Amino acid sequence: MSWSSIISIALMVGCGNDHPSEPAVEVRHSPLVEMTAFKDAMCGCKNAACVTRVNDEMGVYAKEQVRLGAPRPTLTPEEQTRSIEISDQATRCIKAAMATASPSDAQRYVAKNAELKDRLCACKDIACAEAVAAELTRWSEDFLAHPNDSSTMSAEDQERMTTIEHDIGTCMRSLRR
Repeated sequence: MSWSSIISIALMVGCGNDHPSEPAVEVRHSPLVEMTAFKDAMCGCKNAACVTRVNDEMGVYAKEQVRLGAPRPTLTPEEQTRSIEISDQATRCIKAAMATASPSDAQRYVAKNAELKDRLCACKDIACAEAVAAELTRWSEDFLAHPNDSSTMSAEDQERMTTIEHDIGTCMRSLRR
C-alpha cells in the first residue's frame, strides 16, 4: 500500500469519512480543518520520530471521535478533491522527513550485524570466524548497554535480523565441519 493510500485512509477515518455514500451531516466546520491540521503537523516534521508521533496523534484523535460518538460527515465533491490535494501534500512531507532522517538505532544495529555477518562468512577457517563472532558479541553487548531505540525495530528489520542470524549459524556450522 502506498503512503498516499495510507494517508488518505488515516485522514478520512480520522475525519470521519469512511462511508462516502452516507448522506451529508451538518457539522460545525469542514473535516478539511482537521485534515489540514494533520498535514501541517506532518509538514513540520524533519525526522521519522516526528512522523510517527504525528501519525499516533491522528490515531488518538480518530479513536476519540469514535468514542465520543461524533457524527461522520460526508465530504462534498469539492471537499473530496481538496482532501486528495491535502493527502498528497502530507505524503510529500512524510517522504521528505523520512528521506532526510538519519538511520534509526535499530537500522544501524541491523546494518552492523549484516556487516559483521559478511566478514564472518568470508572467513576461510574457524579461528577467523570465532574472532569475528567475538567482535559481534562485544559490539552487540556494548550497543545494547546504552540507551537507544533498537527495541522499536520494524518488521522488515526484524526479518533481516532473522536472516542474518540464520546466515551466521550456517557459516559457523560449515566452517566447523
